[in-house]
Amino acid sequence: GILAGLAMATKPIFLDLLSFSLIIGFLMVRPKNFSGNKIYIFIGSAMIPLLIWVFVHFSGDKFSSIISNYYGNPDHPPLLGTVRENSLKFFKEFQLIYFVLLISVWTVAIYLRRKSKQEIYFAEVIAFIFSVTNFFAFFATLGFNRYFFPGQVLAIIYLPSALFYLHKSISWRINNHQLILRIWKPLPYALLSILILFQFYQTIFHSWVADYYGSRRSADLKEYFSNISTNIVIMFYDVPEAVLFNSNDNYFQYMRFADNVQIGKD
Repeated sequence: GILAGLAMATKPIFLDLLSFSLIIGFLMVRPKNFSGNKIYIFIGSAMIPLLIWVFVHFSGDKFSSIISNYYGNPDHPPLLGTVRENSLKFFKEFQLIYFVLLISVWTVAIYLRRKSKQEIYFAEVIAFIFSVTNFFAFFATLGFNRYFFPGQVLAIIYLPSALFYLHKSISWRINNHQLILRIWKPLPYALLSILILFQFYQTIFHSWVADYYGSRRSADLKEYFSNISTNIVIMFYDVPEAVLFNSNDNYFQYMRFADNVQIGKD
């Protein structure tokens, strides 16, 4: 419970999607080792980190303003228009299609395992519900890929086991066709190898990480602030990351998260 509470306090997306996933997971699986008292202890333990998080970050804020400003789409555009615009990303880039393929492999594997009455661990049930919920919830957000990234990561983690289970199931069905079986046998190894090599190439040469390691921005900021007198008042305009390089508290800052969420306007 404490670990679940810590996870939910990490980011708003985990607070709503993980809590929803836990509830649905309990209803679906209903593990016998969770008695009524244990569920109450679980909920109480999860609430401790959440209450600390609310007290530290939202002290003095109204609950309605917290919900309005920090969840989903703080500019509150029409929902149907937002869903339509995010759905067009299927035709503009590969990330959503990639996520759908991962979820599809995982879904089929879980279905076949349940059909054959194999045990599916509670942790995997929660992860699966979270990933599926994260996928559909993405369409109501601002549309940045980072909003479905947590669910996609979980789907990637479970991809090898799901892929090999599907491979084993199909191999058993085509056991009498030796030629097809010979081609089919190394397929999951080939697919996973291609995926790893592709992602490795992307990370090294075409990612934010690659750009970051080739950048002098951190070194330039460090040098810049080391030469500024502590008596000078600095105004940071929408660059909270630059504040980390300032060695004193003699500054103001403004941050715009959305049209309705701006901090430091005064």
